[in-house]
Amino acid sequence: MLSMIGIVIITACAVGFLVYYNVFRAIVPQTALRVQANVEQLASLMEIRTQSARNDVTMLSNTNVVSGFIDAQVSGGSDRRFNLPSEIWRSALVDLFMAEIAAKSDYLQLRLIDADGMEIARVQRTVDDPTPRIVERGDLQSKAGRDYVAQTLALDVGAIYVSNLDLNRELGEIEEPFSPVLRIATPIHSGGGEVLGLIILNIDMRPALDRLREARPEDGAIYVINDAGDFVLHPDRAQEFAFEFGAPMRLIDANPAIARALGEAAKGGAILGEGVEEETTLAWATARLAGGPTYRVIETVPSRILQAGSAVGRPAIVGAVLGVALAALVAVLIARGIARPIVALTNAVRDTQAGRTAQFPNGTNGEIGVLSHALQRFIERERWHSAIIETSNDAIIATRTNGVVTQWNASAARLFGIEGAEAVGRDFQTLLSTENSLEMSKIRREAIENAEEGAWDATIFRGGSELVDLSVTASKVFAEDGTLLGVSLICRDVTDQRQAEEMFRLSVEFSPAGMLLVDRKGTIVLVNGEVERQFGYAKDELVGESINRLVPDEVRPDHPDLMERWYLKPERRRIGGDRDLVGRRKNGSAIDVEVGLTPLPSRSGLIALASVVDITDKKAAARALELRTRELEQSNADLEQFAYVASHDLQEPLRMVASFTQLFADRYQGQIDERADKYIHFIVDGAKRMQQLINDLLVYSRVGSRAQSLVATDLDDIWHRTVQRLGVAIRESGATIEAGPLPFVMADPAQMSRLFQNLLSNALKFRSDAAPVIRLEAVREGDVWHFTLTDNGIGFEVNEAERIFEMFQRLHERGRYDGTGLGLAICKRIVDYHRGRIWADSTPGKGSVFHFTLNSVEAREVAA
Repeated sequence: MLSMIGIVIITACAVGFLVYYNVFRAIVPQTALRVQANVEQLASLMEIRTQSARNDVTMLSNTNVVSGFIDAQVSGGSDRRFNLPSEIWRSALVDLFMAEIAAKSDYLQLRLIDADGMEIARVQRTVDDPTPRIVERGDLQSKAGRDYVAQTLALDVGAIYVSNLDLNRELGEIEEPFSPVLRIATPIHSGGGEVLGLIILNIDMRPALDRLREARPEDGAIYVINDAGDFVLHPDRAQEFAFEFGAPMRLIDANPAIARALGEAAKGGAILGEGVEEETTLAWATARLAGGPTYRVIETVPSRILQAGSAVGRPAIVGAVLGVALAALVAVLIARGIARPIVALTNAVRDTQAGRTAQFPNGTNGEIGVLSHALQRFIERERWHSAIIETSNDAIIATRTNGVVTQWNASAARLFGIEGAEAVGRDFQTLLSTENSLEMSKIRREAIENAEEGAWDATIFRGGSELVDLSVTASKVFAEDGTLLGVSLICRDVTDQRQAEEMFRLSVEFSPAGMLLVDRKGTIVLVNGEVERQFGYAKDELVGESINRLVPDEVRPDHPDLMERWYLKPERRRIGGDRDLVGRRKNGSAIDVEVGLTPLPSRSGLIALASVVDITDKKAAARALELRTRELEQSNADLEQFAYVASHDLQEPLRMVASFTQLFADRYQGQIDERADKYIHFIVDGAKRMQQLINDLLVYSRVGSRAQSLVATDLDDIWHRTVQRLGVAIRESGATIEAGPLPFVMADPAQMSRLFQNLLSNALKFRSDAAPVIRLEAVREGDVWHFTLTDNGIGFEVNEAERIFEMFQRLHERGRYDGTGLGLAICKRIVDYHRGRIWADSTPGKGSVFHFTLNSVEAREVAA
């Protein structure tokens, strides 16, 4: 029994001492360090976000778009460098601002303000409406009375102004709902040092402050104060930015114990026991926003876990004393009661370290239960802090100086295909696949060697085959005493952006037109593959050389002056469309080209984009067409001359034959015999038909060759004159002639008269037994007039509708209907010459409808 008691005493004392010593030794410092690390991380997040905005302002101020627009405004219309009008610069400027605001959800306003404090361009989003919009010129405001304008305009070239955090104002009034903003601005100077204006960015700091609120520990608090101690972040929002309303709420008044602990130190930690309701762990760190004003981020956590740790010693001592006094049975029960929850707590810690679900003995009474609750809350708080990093869309990796991975978030797991549990504790270089290890390890080494944070571009393989483009930011991590702890890598997937850039490059490279960029000195900056094909040079033979290499020898002396004149008045211009433009190939041969010139502002100055199209084949075809046209014109003239001579030479003997045969018939008809009279009739009739045929052929040949210029022609007047000329035939046939309103068209009046006469004569000739009814109508169809001539004559078969417009085609024997078979052929030739169409519909025995189209007066004017 004594030995049992001795064992109980020794065991109880040892267990009590070890539990008390180890828990207190491990938990208390680790809790304080964790709170310190967390608050430093929160401060770092604020710094990183605002530093990015500072870089954006610097980048925008250095663009040609900003300086060009300001210069154009100051110069009264066009800038002095590129001579481009201010409206072109303004359009490019607001597009640039819109792209920047749209890409950054916490950017509220991006403005350009002139040297007099007047806004001249503003793009913004509001608290109520997050959609970016361009502010109309009439809504732009004067900011001449605002301190940030005067302070920024007084800065040197390249300097940056950063405001204190305050509430956003519009027209001098605080905007509701309240929106904390940080303003970053930089002046814009001319080349001679003259201040032209400033560019200013308003950042919505609500997301950054809300993120700090979300990181608030259980039963703890997070504060942010300015240099004066005013609260800009507080668990009670009524105390935030109270200084804006004339009643400041400061840390020294609300929490004097915390204020005294902070003192003037930039960062640190402490355990507060006096002046607070309960023992509290305190940590703070300083955030310098965009390199400007400093703010201290403060985190407080109740030290219950420390109290729980210190309470472990009491049950151990009490257990030991009771163990000495009690019997063996009681000693065993006490041993079991103490050991079981401690074992359970130990197993829970091991399960947590292994990533398994942990079962904490929270149901245990006494100090072990308190310790279990405190430890579980501590682990949950650590998980919450880790979630900030785990939920980032960027892959975040932290390594020690020896390359061992200590942090590997979910985005890193998705990016590299390696889970965090597998990555943490492994060597970074051997962890990655061979093809990814070389490039990423090189970035890590260079980050250690560099004095400052740097950015790299990298390409990795995901899944062994998918290429992923990365933008990697690497920075060194230091301890409080300046000791280098390791390197952090933030990797962003920029594959879509790189692919867009590549598609643009490929669209230029494989454009069907040759593309060149040429600077003001005439030096070729860029060429695409089509230029290589057109001129026979390789790219490296042209880039860096003078554009005169592609210019014919006879033009080279004048070409620099032509270029300089274009640069003095740069505009989009097409050259070679109305005159011959020739390039010179590598082999000395000439190439016909058309060139389009477009001015492009760039950081290095105005450059010319030349689009070159090879029109050698087009020119050859045009020359061949011109030659063929001349040959056809000559052939038509020869044919016309031949037709005229032939008709004259043929008609002369025909007139003699017809005249003397008619005289013979008048004198001897009835004196010989009936057969002789018939022969005489055949001779006279044949001579007359031959005369008519020759006349019609002459008319047919002259359509288009001797036509007058097309003029606005009143078809109503032409139709009535035609009806009058055919009055005898109309009266003899008993025909009824009708017509609707007829328009003016672009036509040759004489040929329109011939067209109407032939169509109307045709309708009178091929009439049925009923009295002819003929009607002409016109309907507007777009740019043309559609005419229809309807009759109730004998008609024709549908399959003959095309043949009737051919030369010498007759559907009836000659004895029944006179004519030469050329009347409708002449009509078709007239309509074709006027760029119209003619066709016919018919039903045998019911009549015919002749259709034709002619251009309206307006259509011809538009075409001209």
